Amino acid sequence: MTNANQRYSIPKPTLPMSIACSEGDIDKLESLIVNGERDDEVDEVSGWHPIHFAAAHGHLNCIKKLIENCDIVCLSTFEVQSPLHLAIFNFLGILTSEHHY
Repeated sequence: MTNANQRYSIPKPTLPMSIACSEGDIDKLESLIVNGERDDEVDEVSGWHPIHFAAAHGHLNCIKKLIENCDIVCLSTFEVQSPLHLAIFNFLGILTSEHHY
């Protein structure tokens, strides 16, 4: 069970598609998809996929684009968190960034 006061950290993205989703850069995301960027690559440290970064930051436009173009909705992080978990954590205000742009 989750402690109501618990905070979750958003890791720094390292892959191009994850960076675009983290920043909410829909134009960059669309360009990467069109140019064949792999959407199934996982961050080796956090286990996050692009959709996790989009969900954690509340970038619904990126989530929609990924759902329309990729089969990655049900993926979990190394901590067994789905994109839905992260979107809810974002909504509840219990996510914090480990990095700043």
